[in-house]
Amino acid sequence: MTAFTNCSRYQLFRSTSDNQPGSVDPAVRKLRTFASLPEGWSNGEGHPSQAPTISRAEVLVRLARSLQLQTDVFPGINGECAVAAYWEDKTVEAIVAPNKEAYELRVEQGRGFSFRVLVENDAADYSAFRDALLSLLPAWRSSGSSHSDSLIQTAVDSRTLFSNTHLGQTLTAPMVVRESRSSR
Repeated sequence: MTAFTNCSRYQLFRSTSDNQPGSVDPAVRKLRTFASLPEGWSNGEGHPSQAPTISRAEVLVRLARSLQLQTDVFPGINGECAVAAYWEDKTVEAIVAPNKEAYELRVEQGRGFSFRVLVENDAADYSAFRDALLSLLPAWRSSGSSHSDSLIQTAVDSRTLFSNTHLGQTLTAPMVVRESRSSR
């Protein structure tokens, strides 16, 4: 499977596969366990998440991870799946509800009980979630990227980008960076 992500004037293409042992992202693996939650899993309340809800949430997790954001997922008592992405002191959270196309989107800044809500949207779509994630990474939106030339090794013939993440992890799948023609 290939994931396509538009960032600023670049498109990032990343190959992913769940068929290889150990290749499933930990947040996706956790998300998939929500289907096996027992009825009443939260103090007598709570329903397991259904496969379509989990699949929609997986798309959001993969987008956040493709942007190298720390992610986590949480079950909701009505079968929802919450996807949270973090960068420094900002959080983007989307709640994927069963039988509802739109997401509940919330962007916060701060830590613990000391935070302020920057965005609250009860009818967000994929584009709004993507834009909220990109707003966490101002360096990706400017010409001065957080990846300097000294941190990026580019093979001229394949234009493959190998980079370390902000968490110090090496990307496991090569990323190909191509300038998008629509934004020139």
